[in-house]
Amino acid sequence: IEKILETNSSAVCYWIDYSEDFLNVAKDKLSKYDNKVKFILVSLDEPWESHLSSQPDFVFSMSAIHHLENNEKRALYARCYDILSDGGWFINIDEMKTLNKDAYLLNLYQWINHVEEYKSNISENEMHFYNKWKTHFDNWKIRNVDNIDRPKSKGDDLHEIFTIQMNWMKEIGFSNVDIFIKYYLWCAVGGQKQT
Repeated sequence: IEKILETNSSAVCYWIDYSEDFLNVAKDKLSKYDNKVKFILVSLDEPWESHLSSQPDFVFSMSAIHHLENNEKRALYARCYDILSDGGWFINIDEMKTLNKDAYLLNLYQWINHVEEYKSNISENEMHFYNKWKTHFDNWKIRNVDNIDRPKSKGDDLHEIFTIQMNWMKEIGFSNVDIFIKYYLWCAVGGQKQT
């Protein structure tokens, strides 16, 4: 949102999340944009779109949808399609599986290695933030790597193959569906509402 508002002074944005902690961070970070952002505290599986006063030209999601079950992911993509203006774009930047299980596992380990390597870049004054977050991350590793073959439930990291998600978009009616970025575990996939 900050990048959009920096480059387009006429833009009006909606910030949607279910986390009050993230809401407070976002309000602080975006405070200089006054009435350009409407903050909506609601879960993705609730009718968040009813809080919008107009059809958006873009819907972006970042690292959220992977917590939904597949039927909920697909239903959310359809809801995004329905609320977009004609020609509008939906982009999901999120953790996703690769086509191959071995490559997926390597991607998970790449993230683990990155977290360990990045520790050396953190100042002593901020190390307590890293240690607090690392406890959360260690639980992520147990769920996603150590117990990779155990069933997961809603709220966990429910990674799905990026091509499957792109096929859902095509079935819903999105055009120009593509993967715009693939960097290990993270993918940016999206499509445009047909006019």
